[in-house]
Order: sequence, then C-alpha cells, then structure tokens
Amino acid sequence: MSELKQYWDGLDASVSIDETEMEESLDKVIHKLARNKRIARTVVLAFLPLVVFLGIVVFRPHPSDFMLQCFAPLGEQRQLLLSDGTKVTLNSGSTLVYAEKFDRNQRKVILNGQAVFEVAKNEQCPFVVSTHSFDIKVLGTVFDVSAYSSAKNASVVLSEGSISLDYQGGKTLLVPGQMAEFNKDGTLTISSVEAQDYLSWTNGGFVLKKAGMADIVELLQRQYGLDVKCYYSKKYSDVLITAKSQEKMTPERFLHMLEELIPGMKYKLSIEEKTLELY
Repeated sequence: MSELKQYWDGLDASVSIDETEMEESLDKVIHKLARNKRIARTVVLAFLPLVVFLGIVVFRPHPSDFMLQCFAPLGEQRQLLLSDGTKVTLNSGSTLVYAEKFDRNQRKVILNGQAVFEVAKNEQCPFVVSTHSFDIKVLGTVFDVSAYSSAKNASVVLSEGSISLDYQGGKTLLVPGQMAEFNKDGTLTISSVEAQDYLSWTNGGFVLKKAGMADIVELLQRQYGLDVKCYYSKKYSDVLITAKSQEKMTPERFLHMLEELIPGMKYKLSIEEKTLELY
C-alpha cells in the first residue's frame, strides 16, 4: 500500500479524476468478479493502478488542446512562427487562434481578419485555415487571406503552390496568380491577379479595387490606426476607387492621393491624436 500511495502522490496534480465515478466503476467490477471480501481486496489492489493510469491517459490534456490567440491592434502587424515552422504575418485588426503544438493528423488555425501564410511543407499533415466564409487546405505554400467578419467580402490570393478551398457552395482549387473572392450573397469569383500586389500590405502597401468610401475608411483605420469620424451623408455615395501601392505611404500622402481621386474631398488630420475627420 505504501508503494501505491507513493505512486498516487507522484501523479500530476493538474489531472482531475472524479473519485465518486471511479469508486462506482470499481464497485461494479469488484462485485462482478468476486463476492468474497478477500478477493475483492485483491482485485482493488490489482486494478487501481490500471484505472489511475487510464484516467491519466484519458483526461490529461493533449498538447493540441492548448489554444493560443494572437491579436494585431489597429495600425500594427504581428509576426508569428507556429510550432510546425509555418510563418504568419497578421494584419491590423486581425485575430489568429492556433494550437500551441499541432497534432500529427492536422494543423488547423482560425482566422478573423487578414494574414499571409508561409506554410511549412508536410505532405502527411495538411494545414487548414478556417474562416467565417471558407476553409483553406494546403500542404505547403504561400498565400494571403482576407476574411474580416465585419467586411462584406472575403478573398484568398495564392502566391506559391496550390490550395483547396472548401466553402458552402462546394470546393475549388487555386493555382498561383489566382484570387478567389467570396461575396456576401454566397457567390464565388475567381480571377487572375498580380499576387504580390495583395501581399504588399506586409510592407505597408495596399490595394483598392473599386473601393467605396466605407472600404477606404476601414483601410485608414487599419493601416494607420486612425480614429475616423465621418461628417457627410451621401456626398461620396458614388465613389469607387481603384489604386495600389507597393510601398508604405504616410497618412498625409495617402489622403493627398484621395484628394486627387475624389473631387471636393475635405478632411482634418491630427497625427498626434491619431484622429481623422472627413467632410
């Protein structure tokens, strides 16, 4: 019994086992195996270490059960190196949930926002990015995902390798240089693009494709961490801007560009207070 006590005392204190359930289970086993008290005692001593061991195996948390979360504040980016060697650049206003250590069968992360993934190749263990609109399954590749839950559209742009998209309407494959856009009505559009344009935000660049004023305001908030206040009604209702930059722009330069593209645009910018008023 002293050895059994030492064995029990040496167990991980973080493992919780319901003693009542264990006693009930043991009683059932004991009564089925023997009615004699001496036999019952022998059975208890023989089976208790096994029951304890099984309890540890069943209830001990698996490394993949420990989930971590990374959030990139507005105006900032975050870079992560996952346990499998995958590199992730997280855009501002984005959240990534991932396992501290992936299991052997699947590497899965959950994304709300935008990120560039450089997935470490492992043909035996797929890498899955899950968003509110679709799931992306890869073995090893480089791609950009933009899937903010607050945005009307979501997109995937493939730079290298290949990826499989699983969405409500079915499945499809992408090849490098293709972009899949998921609209709010559930439709999917695939087009050819310059992939590096859509990955340029990691260096401070941007892409605006027929962007309305709401899209532009959202970019200003994310890219520069500005608190944007809009004091207009339907003044910019017809605005659709297409523009891109491979390099980082200052807020002043970005707004000057908008002034040239949007006739009559007025604004007041305070860099110190990180505020922008649009009129």
